[in-house]
Amino acid sequence: MAIPEAPPAPAAPAPATPEAIERGRAIFAAAQRAAGGLERLRRLRDVSAAASGSMKVPGPQGEAAIESRETFVFPSQMRVELGAPESGSHAVRYFDGSEGWESTPRGVREMNDVSKQFWRAEVFRNTFNLLRGEGEFIVQFEKREKVGESEAEVLLIRKESESVRLFVEPASGRLLKKAYRGIGLGGPADIEQTYSDYREVGGVWVPFRVEITQNGFPFLKMALTEIKFDTGVNPAELAKKPQ
Repeated sequence: MAIPEAPPAPAAPAPATPEAIERGRAIFAAAQRAAGGLERLRRLRDVSAAASGSMKVPGPQGEAAIESRETFVFPSQMRVELGAPESGSHAVRYFDGSEGWESTPRGVREMNDVSKQFWRAEVFRNTFNLLRGEGEFIVQFEKREKVGESEAEVLLIRKESESVRLFVEPASGRLLKKAYRGIGLGGPADIEQTYSDYREVGGVWVPFRVEITQNGFPFLKMALTEIKFDTGVNPAELAKKPQ
């Protein structure tokens, strides 16, 4: 599969008007309520999620099975483990909000500045962090747009140089999609995550299915196999490097 070329970076969004900010805040508050309520979200201390699915890969194989586990200690400590059962490959990445390391079959190495910038953006874009209102950011309404057959209200969330768009279903307040400019297989890419199969877990509504595209091309389909909140993750254990 040929890796599609990255499209040019989008133009900077127009400055937010007071009306756009007011409407954006109202829609954002509805999304917080739909996810379980701001009080419940802000009580979260940690989340651990396991998922399995398939990933589009270059070459004749076309697809590869993949398994992942992501552990997040709020507001900024995370550990992501990725494995490909068929090949036996395994990778672990850890980031504490400012520093981190990466473990691959070639060994463990400290994150370089480019990797740290990527993971800082991942912390900012974490859906739970966004809905908890962690950090200071600007929320504004942009437009209405369809996600599949559903109408959605599009919110632009900005903090310093980072931005992300949330697509919220007006009737339910549920998050249908998240879109942002990130790093894909071929470099900078427009990435979209579409959510479905919402279920309640510990007072929080969680999408159990996600489909990810890069530059409009299918890339990853994942289904949650397990998710747990507030298990008392030990930050020191989370930071331990593989032997």
